[in-house]
Amino acid sequence: MGILGGDRIKKYMGEWICHVTGVPVSKIDTLIPGVALTAGILIFSMAISSFMKIELVGGVKLIIPSIVMALLIGVLIGNVVKIPDLVNPGVLFSSGTLLRVGIVCLGVKLTIVDIFKIGWVSFPIIISCTIFSIGAVHLWNVKRNGNSKLGVLIAVGTAICGISAIIATSTAIEATEEET
Repeated sequence: MGILGGDRIKKYMGEWICHVTGVPVSKIDTLIPGVALTAGILIFSMAISSFMKIELVGGVKLIIPSIVMALLIGVLIGNVVKIPDLVNPGVLFSSGTLLRVGIVCLGVKLTIVDIFKIGWVSFPIIISCTIFSIGAVHLWNVKRNGNSKLGVLIAVGTAICGISAIIATSTAIEATEEET
């Protein structure tokens, strides 16, 4: 046994990494090409978003958020270019685990900032509105005999933060590509 149980710590860390990434530690390097591709798309979309402003009627400027730009670029690349199998594990990891972590971080940041800005009184209001929105969309879906997974995706997309929540939830409920 290593110092302070070092072998045991390595074993548990390896199991945790495998659980989080879905890839054994010995094959973690298979994620690098796909994560690099998605990081490149993210950086490119942030650059485009920062200077791309569309002027509408009356001088109103439309700014396309970088997340929307990244999704558009990803859809374009995915439908125009044959993506090599080499990047699939990293792209799946990025669109699943990393996206969920990012959404949680974004949600926590927004909630904490909003709570401090408005005050602690806002917290129950935020929770109530979120629960009401999810419940209302769920009831609407049940009433019209809709697909339950699609209903969940629409509910979280409406109540939380749109497409990001839908993508993150779709992996958690194992929604099909058509449902997403």
